[in-house]
Amino acid sequence: QLLGGKGDPPGRLTPFERVQWCWLASWACSLAGKPAPAIRLAQQGLELAEEVLARAPLAEKPFYKEWVERLRCYLGSAYCVSDHPGLAWFHHRQCFAAVGEGHVNDPYLKVVIYKGLGNDALALGWHENAISFYRVAQKQAEKLRFLRELGLIAWGLGVACQASGDLYRARSSFQQALQAFAALENLQMVAQARLLLGNIHVELQEYTEAEQHLRQSRERAESLKDLSAWATALNNLSALSLAKLEVRRSISLAREGLALAQQSRNQRAESGLHLTLAEAYQVARDPEATEQAFQAAIQIAKQSQNYDVMSDACEQYSKFLHAQGRFKEACQQIELTLPLLGRRA
Repeated sequence: QLLGGKGDPPGRLTPFERVQWCWLASWACSLAGKPAPAIRLAQQGLELAEEVLARAPLAEKPFYKEWVERLRCYLGSAYCVSDHPGLAWFHHRQCFAAVGEGHVNDPYLKVVIYKGLGNDALALGWHENAISFYRVAQKQAEKLRFLRELGLIAWGLGVACQASGDLYRARSSFQQALQAFAALENLQMVAQARLLLGNIHVELQEYTEAEQHLRQSRERAESLKDLSAWATALNNLSALSLAKLEVRRSISLAREGLALAQQSRNQRAESGLHLTLAEAYQVARDPEATEQAFQAAIQIAKQSQNYDVMSDACEQYSKFLHAQGRFKEACQQIELTLPLLGRRA
């Protein structure tokens, strides 16, 4: 709204002010969860910045060259948010080369570039690359005490470490993210960081610590009336109860979370809850309910393009069918699973 609330920069601005406007407007759209206009505005700003650079006097070119890289960096970030990590990686690698050539001096921009490369690598499944770039970003951010960036970097580092199987380092990273967001009094991010930390404690079988974090996350989401986060918290508490073989409680929590996910139209949470229910029904030895839950998880995950849940559900469903002696159907589920493995985020 402060920028004008329209899709193009106001006509009264100078060429360089138009560059700045596009950068800020693209950033605002990304934060507002609008990747398509964020990409368009960053691309527009990049083209304008290149025009300004071409016309600038020789002494001023380094200043405008850095602005070209700033717009390129935020264009890459917008691509990553819109599920185009390959394009994001392409743009951020150019920014990385510009840093090496001495064209980027702004310390904050350097942190954003390194973090962007970490985010891209993580989305592409290159976990070791992601960890390397996150560590470089973390060192830079620690020196300059960029608290918000430290929280986001620690978050990404934790996810990458968890995906690579380093649960103890993931736990440490999520704890750092939690501390950073708590210091910023960002209650929503605190609740989400607690969810991630709780999941790690479950994987490490540290059930007391897991329940403490997951309960606090649930309470925070409930107080904020954040139905999606509330549903996710209940899903994780359900998984924790199942790990402790508290099957009835697991089913009850998952059903409660499912109602919230449907109310908030969060299909990703809904598919995950159906999968948790399927696992609980299996332990409860209810094959009819198990099959219905697996089928619901697969269908909703397909609609929302949630390939992680979809591949897990197809794989587990095939094992369930095999155990039931339904071998042909089990093979069909395996055939569905294989193409999804390369599409998992």
